[in-house]
Amino acid sequence: MISAINYLSDYCSMSKIAIRIDDDVIFDPTLMIHKVISYLKNSNSTLLPNDESALPTSNITLLPSDKFALPTSSSVSKSINANPNNNPEGITSPPNNLQSNTSIDIVTTLDEKLTTLRENTVLCSMLSNRPIYRTAGHKYRVPITVLPGYNYYPKFCAGFFIAFTSDLLSKFQKLFAVEPPFWIDDTYLGVLQGKLRTENIAVNKLLAFRTSGHLNRDVSEKLAVHMTAEHYSKSLGASKLLNFPT
Repeated sequence: MISAINYLSDYCSMSKIAIRIDDDVIFDPTLMIHKVISYLKNSNSTLLPNDESALPTSNITLLPSDKFALPTSSSVSKSINANPNNNPEGITSPPNNLQSNTSIDIVTTLDEKLTTLRENTVLCSMLSNRPIYRTAGHKYRVPITVLPGYNYYPKFCAGFFIAFTSDLLSKFQKLFAVEPPFWIDDTYLGVLQGKLRTENIAVNKLLAFRTSGHLNRDVSEKLAVHMTAEHYSKSLGASKLLNFPT
């Protein structure tokens, strides 16, 4: 996490949002970006509770399709499989909502959405009341020098999916030298979030730690789905479940 934040700060300083996703996570890029921007938009609405309560999907307001639209995973899949005779390379025209004669300027519209973002805000699945293990031999043991006097970690994000406003990059970097890092990235970032008093948007119900067995549905309803090796094997591979060409 530290190296990722340093990299983003050094090479992506003009970005508005930073999203850190594990490589064993499955998501629909279009839906994910829509939902993340919707949550991080600056408004007078009350922040979602930063606890582990289940948050209904109905709390999400997607960007209006008549102002900003990207192809869905199904349309991408169809485009990949299409190979008309007059197009030997299999390159298809963009969907209707992305035709060249449209009056929609996608880049400009997206940029307008990003100018109204909150600041000092993190969006993730928030975890709390997690014990600090100090017993020798424990898989997640940390020494007594880490958070001395604490038996439980401060609230922190499940590390497989974390989105935050980019103003936090420099703030995190400054704390690296003040708050000594320790090897569990998720909980270390939680310590930094506490120091910075970040506004934490908990979207626990929209970030699944495992698939329900219906991956197509999961991906269409969630921000992201974490796939462990066991669940991936039982699902016979994500590419088959999502009807992607192998």
